[in-house]
Amino acid sequence: MNTAAARRPKITTKQALGIAGGLLGLCWVILLALHPGDQLTAAVGGLSQGALVAAIAISVTLTYRGSGVVNFSAAAVSMYAAFFYNDLRTDGSIFLPPPLPTFQLLHPRTIQGQFFPVTLAPMPAWVAFVITIAFCVLMGLVFHFLVFRPLRNAPPLAKVVASVGILILLMESANLRFPTSVNFNPILPLTSWKLGAVAISEENVILLAIIVILAAVFWAVFKYTSFGLATRAAAENERGALILGYNPNRYAAINWVLSTVLAGGLGVLFASINGSIDTVTIPLLIVPALAASLLGRFTSFPLTVIAALLLGAGDAWIQGVGGQSWVPSVLTGNNWAATYAHYALPFIVIVLVLFIGGERLPTRGTITTMRLPRAPVPRNVGVKMAVVFAIVFVLAFTVNPDWREALQTSILASIICSSLVVLTGFIGQISLMQMTLAGVAGLVLSKFCDVHGIGFPWGPLIAASAATLVGLLAAIPALRIRGVNLAVVTLSAAVLIEQVVYNLPAFASNFGSGAGNPVNPPTIFGLHFGPNDPWHKIFGLPHGKLPNPWFSVFCLIVALLVAAAVVWIRRAPLGRRMLAVRSNERAAAAAGVNVERTKLIAFAISAFIAGIGGCMFSYSFQSVDPVYFGSFSSIVFLAIAYLGGIAVVSGAGVGGIIAQGGLFATFLLVAFHINPDYSIMIAGFGLIFASINNPEGIAGTLRDNRERRLRKRALKRAGSAEAGAPVAKGVSA
Repeated sequence: MNTAAARRPKITTKQALGIAGGLLGLCWVILLALHPGDQLTAAVGGLSQGALVAAIAISVTLTYRGSGVVNFSAAAVSMYAAFFYNDLRTDGSIFLPPPLPTFQLLHPRTIQGQFFPVTLAPMPAWVAFVITIAFCVLMGLVFHFLVFRPLRNAPPLAKVVASVGILILLMESANLRFPTSVNFNPILPLTSWKLGAVAISEENVILLAIIVILAAVFWAVFKYTSFGLATRAAAENERGALILGYNPNRYAAINWVLSTVLAGGLGVLFASINGSIDTVTIPLLIVPALAASLLGRFTSFPLTVIAALLLGAGDAWIQGVGGQSWVPSVLTGNNWAATYAHYALPFIVIVLVLFIGGERLPTRGTITTMRLPRAPVPRNVGVKMAVVFAIVFVLAFTVNPDWREALQTSILASIICSSLVVLTGFIGQISLMQMTLAGVAGLVLSKFCDVHGIGFPWGPLIAASAATLVGLLAAIPALRIRGVNLAVVTLSAAVLIEQVVYNLPAFASNFGSGAGNPVNPPTIFGLHFGPNDPWHKIFGLPHGKLPNPWFSVFCLIVALLVAAAVVWIRRAPLGRRMLAVRSNERAAAAAGVNVERTKLIAFAISAFIAGIGGCMFSYSFQSVDPVYFGSFSSIVFLAIAYLGGIAVVSGAGVGGIIAQGGLFATFLLVAFHINPDYSIMIAGFGLIFASINNPEGIAGTLRDNRERRLRKRALKRAGSAEAGAPVAKGVSA
């Protein structure tokens, strides 16, 4: 035994996290000292955003302690509450999620035979705020009783997708109701104080005081009251809490209400300081909020608030100094450093915390655990693929252009869903960055392969390999973490790539212009298969309507090759190792499975498939633009993949059908005149429903029903055969 190693003091996870946070804070202070000027004022100005980040982080901590849910929709609750308050404040309308309408509070003397004809006068600020808080209470109760209480024994995947469903529902509600930013009437004072050379706004001080007081109150409540002790007991051991006479569901409901009220109330106050609200700014704060919650280990309210305030101040400081002369010129092109570099800070913190803390981050004990979706071995694959090819081939040449475009979109979306079948369905790793990886491949295809004349198929293969490398970099933390923690990493990585990498001066030359970076259409043996290539360039056919049906066939062949590869993986020993890791990593390791290598292989395959899908989408769009490959698109694809059937190959095809702009959205438009934009909203509702009642997804449910019918027929035939069999002599019937 090495006595020197035995005497060496060990660093605990808490100490390591404290060291990491201290180093980040020290670096921030040193940079401020080296370049003072107006930088301290800029950093102090970020405290209002830091206060909202702290409120969202405390909200995440409350839901995790109360019900074991890392709530990815906490920032969207803040955004939604701000819009809800602003509607009440400006014209007295109540903002409800579509497809329910936004309806108006009625004055009884104005009805005149019409439904909801006018609005009330603007409400006083305090009345609108009180009604908004009451609505947040209602949201918290709805989230708990209708969504997360039925999922109390569900695996982490189901809880994550349910919170993602709420995120989609709230964000798309706001997108449909408010497509542009909205001016916000101020609530707090708009004066500023001078403290030496530093300007401090009064509203920042008020917001900072509110969040510090709330953090102190929550710390005292959870440390010294019976409510806090009961919540902690239920979080650590639900069975033990029941034995002691505590009702975990009651305390979970209270924590959900506290979390939504806190996030919603602070969201309204932050929007007041900001002067406007939109559907992107506040929801993106979930990433630094998750970083702050991780630094607080989902337990410490004071540490969470301190981390959030430092992140908010650091974020504002980076934006303030990004355009100054001492910043390297290579980072100032396209105003990159001042506008986008600050999005990297939360990702760095999250990776450091999770890589240091790893599996020692707190987990929640439950009485029982629901099983994950089944991943059976596919059967009759060749026949099914031949049938699909024949049907799609005929449709590509017979349907009108709108349906043909929807068919192409569904085929391409199924490729992205296939990447999630491998990663989430087979090995149980939750990724929220698949469409972002697709965007990386599209960028490489546009900015490297096309520039150097590397065409199909080598161009897409090189681009998909680049996406694979990025996916493997994001997978490094997966060697120590899994489940929800990995979802946090991949979401932060998606935001980092979307906001930082996509907007690098070398990549963003055409972004924002509506054109994007152009992508040359695929050409094979001199035949043009681009979506806008006329028919006469292929096999001498006469000119036809666009989009080119042969591009649909081209996409179908690629999608079927990807599906065949996923089927082979499921049937191969690699697929069995993946399922073993998904079921129980420790048991898999004990059985001789190399867990780390299996995870890395799964990430590589999934990222490569996502990269292929990104190249095909780039061919379809004929350009690459972040608007198609952002973090929200990645979240939506997890929704449709889970709803289609996350653990079966056919589920990827169903997911493609219900994707935005796909066949289902076109059907809604043609049959019911429903705006295709509502397809995302419907996917959000469907995701919440599927996570609770149908974890197998649409494809899995169809498979189970078919197997049930076959078993009934077999039992019926067996019963008929037994009834008709002759009775042996001497034996009574």
